[in-house]
Amino acid sequence: MGLAFRYRILSNVLLEAGYSYNWMFIRKDQRPSGYADDKPALLLPFYTLNATLFLATKGAFQPYLTAGGGLCPWRFASQPFRGEIWSAPLDDSEDFAKLSPVIGAGLGFELIPWSRISFVAEVKYLHLFAADAERFGESGFGGQGFLGLRLGLVYSFGPRRPKPVEEASQ
Repeated sequence: MGLAFRYRILSNVLLEAGYSYNWMFIRKDQRPSGYADDKPALLLPFYTLNATLFLATKGAFQPYLTAGGGLCPWRFASQPFRGEIWSAPLDDSEDFAKLSPVIGAGLGFELIPWSRISFVAEVKYLHLFAADAERFGESGFGGQGFLGLRLGLVYSFGPRRPKPVEEASQ
């Protein structure tokens, strides 16, 4: 789940500031023995700033590349919403949580059937820099890579975009 605001700085380049709330359930065989909750989750709320380069700006189908970074206040919790945060593996007085930087890059496309509404589909690799040997141990939770899929609806404010025109073949 997420929300983003985009600002077009050139005809084929835009900046996007966004927030997304993500979680992954942790399988029983992947949990440390001390964490026996029914549906524990790794919670990953991302606050990001991305630059997007459109490879084609004519027509209704517009492929693009995107890259950026941000912050992620991740945590392991007993449930994906309002769950208790686990204690850190090496120190029970610390939470198994941290504010970590994240970088990412991906590709996608925007489908523009109308002047104000469009649809996006994107695949992005994100790398979370989460290592903390003092709190989580050397072999504990460290840098993690995630592959994300984003499907979305875009509503454009401001002047109407001209209706996409397909280039005529000659």
